[in-house]
Amino acid sequence: MFKRNKKIIKDYFSLVKFKNKYLILFIIVDLINVLVGLLIPYFMSIIVNKVTNNFYFEAFIFVVFLGLSFLFNKILSYYTNWTYANFFKEIYVDIHRLLVSSICNYDFLKLKKLSIGKVIHSSNMDIINIAEMPSFFIKIFFEVIKLIIIYFVFFRQNIIIALYVIAINVIYYKYFERI
Repeated sequence: MFKRNKKIIKDYFSLVKFKNKYLILFIIVDLINVLVGLLIPYFMSIIVNKVTNNFYFEAFIFVVFLGLSFLFNKILSYYTNWTYANFFKEIYVDIHRLLVSSICNYDFLKLKKLSIGKVIHSSNMDIINIAEMPSFFIKIFFEVIKLIIIYFVFFRQNIIIALYVIAINVIYYKYFERI
């Protein structure tokens, strides 16, 4: 499975260049947004801890931090969407241009055997799917980073629970791979 995914990623980046400024900005802003998103449950747990121990002023300070985390998360989400939309627009045009060029060089005798509607529909869907691939790759990569951070937190709290969570995840991924 990993070899196939690696080949897909390699083929994709041979078609779409990685040096696009919006893609790089998307990756950076999205990574920061993921890290800020991890602060939200952390601050919530501290607030609950402070309130249960009757440290209301300290709890209020962390409520402010939580509010700032939510604010930064929403601002970064907006910029993540904005940079990705600009990247998507550029890639959509480039891939559409490549597709039209390849259709012009295609054997028209074979093209006559295909339904024109089917060709147009599948080409439009392929362009959209190709343009959306970086978002999928990056989301998967960031989810792996989040899992590693969560595993680290579990290991710091309780090793037995951490091993249990990892075992459940491995079983889940093995089962999911069979589907």
